[in-house]
Amino acid sequence: MHGLQSTVETLLALLLVIFAVAVVVRWVKLPYPIALVVAGLLGFQPGFREIHLTPDLILVVFLPILLFEGAYNVSARGLWRNVIPIGLLAVPGVLVGTAVTGTLVHLILKLPWPVALLFGALISSTDPIAVVSLFRELGAPKRLALLVEGESLFNDGASITLFQIILAVVVTNTFNIGGGIMRFFVNVLGALVIGLAVGWGGSRLLRTIDNAQLQITATVIGAYGAYLIAEHLGVSGAIAVVITGLFLGNYGAADGISPSSLSAIGATWEFLGFLGNSFIFLFIGIELSPLILLQNAGVIAIAFVAAVVGRAIAVYALMPWLRERYGIVPKFRPVLVWGGLRGAVSLALVLSI
Repeated sequence: MHGLQSTVETLLALLLVIFAVAVVVRWVKLPYPIALVVAGLLGFQPGFREIHLTPDLILVVFLPILLFEGAYNVSARGLWRNVIPIGLLAVPGVLVGTAVTGTLVHLILKLPWPVALLFGALISSTDPIAVVSLFRELGAPKRLALLVEGESLFNDGASITLFQIILAVVVTNTFNIGGGIMRFFVNVLGALVIGLAVGWGGSRLLRTIDNAQLQITATVIGAYGAYLIAEHLGVSGAIAVVITGLFLGNYGAADGISPSSLSAIGATWEFLGFLGNSFIFLFIGIELSPLILLQNAGVIAIAFVAAVVGRAIAVYALMPWLRERYGIVPKFRPVLVWGGLRGAVSLALVLSI
């Protein structure tokens, strides 16, 4: 009983920190995620240091929430109209970024090739939360916001799959390029099938239940169900959740659901997404040690530059092909480079090693 009470007290303290930081950033010109990391580094309560991030906490608890919330609120028509640029950034972009970043850390830090490429793969997944929020404040072009958000929805699955393939090479010291390519496509296609099945079934179910609370419960089951089914079958849970979210947010919400229920579902997932992101960035700050960061500042700086260069080469190499047909103007490119922030998935993959 005492342990449970202590857990609840810690959770309440974390929520108070999240609330306080969210209020403070309204007056201080500091991005909310960065403010949360700083708050975690400061360690307001000694008990916070007992909190440890685990891969399961991020990948199983938080990732389905974040991916579903992002996909649920994205226009499927908008994604389809921009499927080529989003697809290029999410798959070839991940491959190019991984290769360039891995090559740089191999040459500069003298890491073995498999380890260097493993780092390149895990750092290639982008997290657009802070960027999209800033876009809304500044009134950035909708197509630019859609590119950043759409890419991040799908490059999580691509980077996780590539990471798993390279990790297998590191562990077994053998590599079959044909088998690796086949595994990549089977992983993606299998996740698409699962996502479509859960999304279609969930959409039909939503239309038979005229109760907002039950409909919200069904979407939660759909999000976690798609992820867990896909992971149990050995395919990408991230991609399965994204497809489920897109299906429920577009086809499922197209008709047959009352406006009040749609509003309730949207508000609930917006709240869950806010909490998920807030906890992750706060936990990152709690997990980090300022002393260790200072001791490894040089290596961190090199890795940061390598990741940015890898991202820049991927964007500038792929985007010119799309300028005329898809209206990807040159001024989008630097924003896409610096908007490719890294987040929860990269951290979870590091912790899983």
